[in-house]
Amino acid sequence: GNDLRLEGLVRGNLAILDQEHGRLDDALAQLKRALTCLRIVGDRPFEAHLTAYLGAVHHERGQLDAARDAYTRALEVLSEVGDVRLEGLFLAARAAALAACGRCGQAWNDLEVAARRLAEVGDPALVAALRAHRAQVAIASAAGSAPELRAAIDEARRARADAQEHAAQSDDVRFALRLLQRAIPAELLELGERSEWFQVPGCAVVTL
Repeated sequence: GNDLRLEGLVRGNLAILDQEHGRLDDALAQLKRALTCLRIVGDRPFEAHLTAYLGAVHHERGQLDAARDAYTRALEVLSEVGDVRLEGLFLAARAAALAACGRCGQAWNDLEVAARRLAEVGDPALVAALRAHRAQVAIASAAGSAPELRAAIDEARRARADAQEHAAQSDDVRFALRLLQRAIPAELLELGERSEWFQVPGCAVVTL
């Protein structure tokens, strides 16, 4: 039992390293094996912990349904066992996945609960990760409104600068930053006078 638990722990850590280096297929394989080990030994809290990170790998692979499912399974147990830190963090990550699927109302609800949980924890790095995830939701919510989009992009850049200060100490912040960077429309987005049009380089002008 202890050997399997240790194997689960080691494989979980290796998966996070693989994910950091962009080896997402390897990360997925390590997590699946780690989760099998933990199910056998019946360690539900740690299984939930790694299921949340499985969601993060799916999220980074663009598999948003699988990401949401994994986050939701993990969050049920994290809430039950009182892991406030991870519950807050992965509610925020689930919010970003929901918003990317157009479910912005649910995403804002998740963010509200996440903010309450992380206020209890009081870790500035996790608050920076929350802000980076919130910025993704704001960008998704602003689709179709140039002034809202401009405000959301400005906030996203501030959130990115804030998160970069904590990135060295936290893989959770680095994950949120990678997602945020992908969510920020091209840095060279051009907005016309009085926000009557915008253009992303290489694409047609969009009139509003």
